[in-house]
Amino acid sequence: MILFTRKILTLLIFPLGLAISMHSTGQNSDNGLVGIGQWRMHLPYNKAVSVTDGNGKVYCASQYGLFSVSKTDGSIERYSRTSGLSDFEIASVRYNSAAGVLVIAYANSNLDLLYDDNSIINVSDIKRNDIVGNKNINSIFFKGHDAYLSCGFGIVVLNLDKKEIKDTWYIGPNGAAININDLTADNNFFYAATNNGIYKAAVNDPFIYNYTQWSKDTSILRPNARYNSIAFFSNRIFTVNTDTPSGNDTIMVYDGTTWRGLAFPGDYDMKVSTYGNHLTIKISYTIYAFDESLNMIYALDYSRYTNVIPKDGFVSADRTFWIADFNNGLISITPSGEYSNPTPSGPRSQAVFAMATSDDDLWVASGSIVLQAPAFFEYGAYHFSNGEWKTYDKTNDPLYRLCGYLSDVVCVVVDPSDSKHAFMGTWGCGMLEYRDHGIVTIYDSSNSTLEPVDISNPNYNLNIVGGLAYDKDKNLWVANCRTAYPISIRKPDGTWKSLFLPSQFSINYFYGMLIDDFNQKWIIARGPNAVGLIVFNENDIDNPNDDSYKMLTKTVGNGNLPSIAVYSMAKDKDGTIWIGTDQGVAVFYNPGNVFSGNNFDAQQILIEQDGHTQYLLETETVMAMAVDGANRKWFGTLSSGVYLMSADGTKQLQHFTVENSPLLSNFVNSITINDNTGEVFFGTEKGIISYRSDATEGGEACNGSLVFPNPVKHEYTGPIAIKGLVNNADVKITDVTGALVYHAKAKGGEAIWYGTNFKGERAHTGVYLVYATNDDGSATCVTKMLLIH
Repeated sequence: MILFTRKILTLLIFPLGLAISMHSTGQNSDNGLVGIGQWRMHLPYNKAVSVTDGNGKVYCASQYGLFSVSKTDGSIERYSRTSGLSDFEIASVRYNSAAGVLVIAYANSNLDLLYDDNSIINVSDIKRNDIVGNKNINSIFFKGHDAYLSCGFGIVVLNLDKKEIKDTWYIGPNGAAININDLTADNNFFYAATNNGIYKAAVNDPFIYNYTQWSKDTSILRPNARYNSIAFFSNRIFTVNTDTPSGNDTIMVYDGTTWRGLAFPGDYDMKVSTYGNHLTIKISYTIYAFDESLNMIYALDYSRYTNVIPKDGFVSADRTFWIADFNNGLISITPSGEYSNPTPSGPRSQAVFAMATSDDDLWVASGSIVLQAPAFFEYGAYHFSNGEWKTYDKTNDPLYRLCGYLSDVVCVVVDPSDSKHAFMGTWGCGMLEYRDHGIVTIYDSSNSTLEPVDISNPNYNLNIVGGLAYDKDKNLWVANCRTAYPISIRKPDGTWKSLFLPSQFSINYFYGMLIDDFNQKWIIARGPNAVGLIVFNENDIDNPNDDSYKMLTKTVGNGNLPSIAVYSMAKDKDGTIWIGTDQGVAVFYNPGNVFSGNNFDAQQILIEQDGHTQYLLETETVMAMAVDGANRKWFGTLSSGVYLMSADGTKQLQHFTVENSPLLSNFVNSITINDNTGEVFFGTEKGIISYRSDATEGGEACNGSLVFPNPVKHEYTGPIAIKGLVNNADVKITDVTGALVYHAKAKGGEAIWYGTNFKGERAHTGVYLVYATNDDGSATCVTKMLLIH
């Protein structure tokens, strides 16, 4: 038998201080427009997993975000990687009043300590160290100024004053790792609920770090069972056995002498916890609170909210019951029985597959497709407008419920005449028409020219819409998968027409549609023929005999694609068509020649990278792309985050990853841009995040030029945005005497000034005039700003 000393064990497992970093930060509200170069999260705060009380606030952790509610005025603060947190996907939070710190445990075993002064300490030892097996942090228990972390391998003791790992306890047989689900203590003993029984050790044992000081409690009915939670309350120990012969969870109570079962109306997903003078017991669909006499004082009324899945809860000193619910966010119940739901606005899920913007509205399709089959995501559609999110899913949209299980929403387009009016294609339920209160019409074979996949079988009504696009005449074009007439048009007057394609085209699945400057429809296609791209032009819409169609492949003279695995498309300001594949980017510089056969093949862009010449993103799968107001190209990839390239694609301007930015994931499957503000929205596998770039859409004339911020205060050193300009305007900034201070070219409809002169010195306090004009001087605008040095 080998015994480790306390010092040796700690050094072997956690070298102290190696991964502790510190910085101070304030919390951003995430409301309103962010500054240029800044990020904001758009997280599903309803997916609440943990809640705690401290510093006059209630802190609630959702699966992907953290927020607090002031118990004084109800104000809400959000915390994320944009405000200094080191990670996302939170597992649990607990507040220690003795040290004035919120302990944040992440699903990947990372830790943040958020102190009352808003400083944040990252302790990444558990995440960073090579530990065999499970490293999850299952729960947090406090004793004094120490946090005891129940982990998948043992117990980690974190000192909150010194901000460092103090000790590590391996308490399994012969010092082996054992999954500790929860920990509690009475006046004499620690009690650990594990996957293999209840272990205990004396609180004041100086050798408690040694596994020999821990013993399994064999007096409990099933000593080798799994116990998922444990709490000391009213001089008794409560725990939950999740491994019973009946398959139902059972609560066991220890009075210091004997264990006995507690009759309780629950069957599975039960947990116990304690906070102050109250005990909470949760089961799968409700949660209860008890006083010290074990009188039930609260029970969550699940009829108040839809699909209640409580995860955590506590009763505060004012006897308000606070509940973290996985579907509804933070719920509070006052002693008088008043319910409230103080949860920040956000989409109801992290799922995102396609996005589209118009004016200041963002519409999101949340479904997914796996190998030509729906993923059965029932999250519906999200709509972001005026800083608020709405979700339309089966909980609140009766028409969406009619879609049944064939409800994955996979593509979206916004009415160019009305940003509050959108259409979405589904992988089975046809096309959905949305207004800003939800679905108004479902289009399928009963009320449109759309057809199901197999029209010979009336019981198999799988109506797939994989692509949507508006043309310049405001006709809505619809790609209807695997039908004889796969191209449908919904005209502005609401009438429909469908168009025929030969079977070698129509048997395929469609994954997106784009209309070029020649009114040609570009469609991403996959199917029995492997395909790549289909280009279609109806010419005279009333003459079915003059339609043109072509399948573009890897063959020279027939597309010259780098790969037939096409995932994304975009049309830039010059009318060029950009294609994203699993082998990088290709460009059709002459899309108008597709049907002439003359010089239309795609070309790849050569760039220099680290002294080597290669094709643009040739080793990347380009899942998404978008073109901003300066004609620059944004590319989202399968595993390498986001690239911003120059207008011609030859120069890398930005590369955002999880490692160097707040980006939620390096898997980015959709990108869209608010052309009015320059805010770029990234849809990732872990949700939506946006970044405000320095380019907006320019016009043919100045459209109410605006300077922001204005006035520019002396402490502000960030970018000063001049927006609403004519496209690519020439911008001059002078003082009131006419002396030129700065000269620049607008990026689309926006120019940036950092408040310095040509020497890089901060400009003097005063009023400055901004002159913007197009190349021939026919469109000009003048505005002014106040700069305070």
